[in-house]
Amino acid sequence: MYISGTIPSEIEAFKHMRYFIATGDPNSIKDNHSKEIKTLRNTIPTQIGSLSELEFLYLDNNSLTGKIPNELYFLTKLYDLNLGSNKLSGSIHTDIGTLTKLINFDVSNNNLSSSIPSQMGKLTSLTEAYFYDNNFNGSVPAEICKLKKDESFGMLKLLSGRDNLKDENCNPKAKHEKMRRLTDKVCPSSQTGSGKSPKSLRLQSLINDCNQVCCCCSECSQNCNKR
Repeated sequence: MYISGTIPSEIEAFKHMRYFIATGDPNSIKDNHSKEIKTLRNTIPTQIGSLSELEFLYLDNNSLTGKIPNELYFLTKLYDLNLGSNKLSGSIHTDIGTLTKLINFDVSNNNLSSSIPSQMGKLTSLTEAYFYDNNFNGSVPAEICKLKKDESFGMLKLLSGRDNLKDENCNPKAKHEKMRRLTDKVCPSSQTGSGKSPKSLRLQSLINDCNQVCCCCSECSQNCNKR
């Protein structure tokens, strides 16, 4: 059974609520001509921050708009927070770091932007996190990557075709591969170890670290031979 309409501001009266599960009908979202809209609309009311006992909040697969209210970060007893597949915009506030009990976090398939805050690294109980299909930019914070290395962390899905995020902090192999491609492009293999050239000097100034990638300048060739 799905519900429709809006989340009323009177929701604040349910201060002892532990479960708020209002997942929408995904088929209703896809069908704009549906006679019966089975999703929630409009914004998430700020009064939701009054539900101090809330442990599970599922508002996924709806048509919610606007920003994630800062008051939501008052819900420090949350274990599961699912806002995926809505039309939310704005950014994830740095106060996300207050939700230290959070195990599952999903904001995928929205219109969120800006960068992912490094305060996510404070969520040491986190086992699943979904950020894909948004408009995030910048690099994935190294603090999140540290969580990913924990054996208890099951799933971290960050990227998709829409995203401008760089995952070099979480994926050092991707960074090395990027540098290797740059080397191949700027320094032909025939020049490797043959001394300095205008191209190799450009590459050296760009990389500025011979230990990161084998380049064709004479200073780097010795390091290359050791790899």
